Amino acid sequence: PAAAPAAAPAAPAGPKIGTLEVVIDKANMKNSDAVAICSPVIEMKLGTQTQRTTQKTHTLTPEWDEKFTFDVIKLTDRLVITAFLGENEAGEGTLLLDTLIEGKCTYKGVAVKGGRLDLELKAVGFGKEEKEDEDGGDWMDFAGEDGEIIAGSDED
Repeated sequence: PAAAPAAAPAAPAGPKIGTLEVVIDKANMKNSDAVAICSPVIEMKLGTQTQRTTQKTHTLTPEWDEKFTFDVIKLTDRLVITAFLGENEAGEGTLLLDTLIEGKCTYKGVAVKGGRLDLELKAVGFGKEEKEDEDGGDWMDFAGEDGEIIAGSDED
């Protein structure tokens, strides 16, 4: 994936225990405004660090394929992902770091108005150990607008 031309994130407070890799893939957003004025952008916050995707114009089905990295300080931190259409918030999801499996890609969906934002997360140097009988790598978990994670959902 292409690296995002975002500003460097703020330095985290405390010793680093690992790295969270996030790939923002694509979204399907619906809005009553005309597509011509839609400018989707995704903002991610982890602790004191904030990063944003590039802004797409004239689309409700943006594709980013942008990779971001965050320093992980505490397993109890949450990654807050907010989608915007122009200046208007289109949805927000909260993802728990302590649910990630170390070294394994996890696919998530975050609810946005009328659709979903697809992303991939990877815990590097932290996370749960993968169990041999643990399955779910093929499933996409879905985080609702209230941040609740519905594990193993394959619904659109």
